[in-house]
Amino acid sequence: MTSVSFDSSLIGLLLFSLWGWTLLRFRGSERHADMDSRVGRGRRLAAFYIDLFVVMMTAFPPAVFLMLVVEWQMMGEWAWSFERDVRWWDALTFPITFLSIGATWFWYVRRSLNRGAQTWGQRLMGYRLIANGPDPKLRSRIMVGWSTLSWWWNWPKTLLPRRQDYPWDEASQIVARRVAKAP
Repeated sequence: MTSVSFDSSLIGLLLFSLWGWTLLRFRGSERHADMDSRVGRGRRLAAFYIDLFVVMMTAFPPAVFLMLVVEWQMMGEWAWSFERDVRWWDALTFPITFLSIGATWFWYVRRSLNRGAQTWGQRLMGYRLIANGPDPKLRSRIMVGWSTLSWWWNWPKTLLPRRQDYPWDEASQIVARRVAKAP
């Protein structure tokens, strides 16, 4: 039978959460975009992974705490670490964690777009997202990007041409442009 092993600490959860929320709330200085520039695949991918790390730092501690509370309710004893056989309710932790990460991701990108700020990944990779129309649609960007990249037969026509405005840019009226170097 498969077993579950879990180990955490209150100090680790609190410090991880505090650091993550601090990174999410950081605004940074205003950097102006060069509207004639383009942002390539490599920069976008690197920024995605940096932002994913920031989001995971923020979304994981509440999910871990939820797992500890569920274990406490089922076992009747609070424990920061445990090892036991897999139970049916363990399958519920994945969708809850996935949804919390998705909601945090959406809030993080939407907040930076609404404030005219960059996410950490965009800042480190030297670009930002800019509304390129009267009604930018972040949900359309997410859905078109996901559907385009989820189906492998779309990859060659989407990722191989040397263009840098992708279908999700056009559908959402949000474009990625490089920022001018800070003086």
